Amino acid sequence: MSYPICFINSAGGRIMVQLKVNNALLAGGGFIVFEVGKPNIDKWEMEIKPNGKDEHTIDTAIDILDGKIIKWIINVCSLSQNITKGIAEIKIFQDNKNCLTTEPLYWEESKIPLCSTAKPWKIKGGLIFNLKS
Repeated sequence: MSYPICFINSAGGRIMVQLKVNNALLAGGGFIVFEVGKPNIDKWEMEIKPNGKDEHTIDTAIDILDGKIIKWIINVCSLSQNITKGIAEIKIFQDNKNCLTTEPLYWEESKIPLCSTAKPWKIKGGLIFNLKS
């Protein structure tokens, strides 16, 4: 499977991952940073209340992240039967600046299930970190 690329600055600080949703949506998901065939570098979960966001700083040196993969599975659901549309977005930051990615990490859905159905909208994806000088 091929993943989009996230360009990170070799001279920059730690990477921060932000997950956001809008409207009366709840979201939660698992994230993992790894290199194929090796132990996980970092693993965490995020949870978001309506109109919220969650953030996680990857506590790994930038040079170690070069070429590594971050994958996620995010579950999104609505608290209200009147809210069936919404967005979810992942942003990657370094030194408080949005990192450039080769594809947007932004998803829109028009049929978001109610949380009570226990059948959330699932977003699966990943990207590869790539050093830029």
